[in-house]
Amino acid sequence: MVMPGGVVIEFGLNEFPKRGSVSALTVSIQKGGLDYFGRILLTLPDDCTLVPKDTHGGSFAWDEEQNRAVISWLKLPEADRFDLVFDLQTSPDASIGQRELLSEFSFIRNQDRASVVPPPFLFEINGPANGPAADSLESEVLIEEFAVPLPLAQRTWTQSNEAIELQIEFQGMENGGFTKLSERIPPACDFDVLSAAGGTVQVESAGFSIVWFDGPPDEVVAYRLGQCTLSMVQELSGSLSTIKDGQSLNIDVIPSGMKRSPFQNGDDEVSNGPEIVFEVQFAATKNSVVTDYFEEKFNFRLTTKEENVESWWKYSTGIHEEYAEAKNLRDEIRKNYSFHGPFVIARDDGQRISVQEALMKSGQKWTP
Repeated sequence: MVMPGGVVIEFGLNEFPKRGSVSALTVSIQKGGLDYFGRILLTLPDDCTLVPKDTHGGSFAWDEEQNRAVISWLKLPEADRFDLVFDLQTSPDASIGQRELLSEFSFIRNQDRASVVPPPFLFEINGPANGPAADSLESEVLIEEFAVPLPLAQRTWTQSNEAIELQIEFQGMENGGFTKLSERIPPACDFDVLSAAGGTVQVESAGFSIVWFDGPPDEVVAYRLGQCTLSMVQELSGSLSTIKDGQSLNIDVIPSGMKRSPFQNGDDEVSNGPEIVFEVQFAATKNSVVTDYFEEKFNFRLTTKEENVESWWKYSTGIHEEYAEAKNLRDEIRKNYSFHGPFVIARDDGQRISVQEALMKSGQKWTP
């Protein structure tokens, strides 16, 4: 980030650190023509420490009380841009979630001392490396051994023009027998069933249902919503009633979030929906769990999305174009639920990016 006087300070990690691991942290400084004294303070979370690898001649000191690294030069390096390299070490007991690295760069310009304070560098600590295999259930983030029971019904959606199209896909359905899908639609929304997958549609006061009398659907169910906002889509709920191994089952439809179509033939077309969105991740597990688990265990009733990232199943909620709204949701989750360390994540056209990049692309400001 460019600071007053042409000073530029940038941070980079070779990978998101894991608990009990060591990752390479680079702090790039463009000194903007400065020649004399310089000092940078790097304040870390309590469960992280820094070990210097290359300070370009600067002296290194570790402030235990502030959990802060102090690197200072009587005369700054000759190069206008130089990289400081550190080993970022995380505690084996660190909780999974987002962290902030704070910094302050002080220098002498025109015989006066000045300082610049860049925005916090945000990074995420992921699953265990050398640490314990998982937290206990009561530590609220990692859940060790849960399998996904079948059958499953998953809802995805896409946005085009002023309408939102939704699809429900089915897995693990047993051949033959009665099956019923019910979707509850917000009163403000119009709906139109595009494909009933061979079933019979019944319009109801709170939405619609589709019934199959002689077997499960072998296609996806599709319907369109009008006069409906993205936040309303997040509040959709539905259920599937069916027979499995002779047992009558009633399960919730799992919301899987936005489904985006890839560009074709180099087309530059982009989605009409918001490209940059912010969500709140509140849990990560080694094995996929049904999202009803969070309601049963934590009384967490917000719509939950699941994604698989580098052998971890990650769970998030909310879709917000404004970072401040996602931050407020994070604070509400911290206050009202026993999850450990929920944090804001960002996506660009459905793909995860850093919060800093999302803020820069969307022209928004970071707030603590």
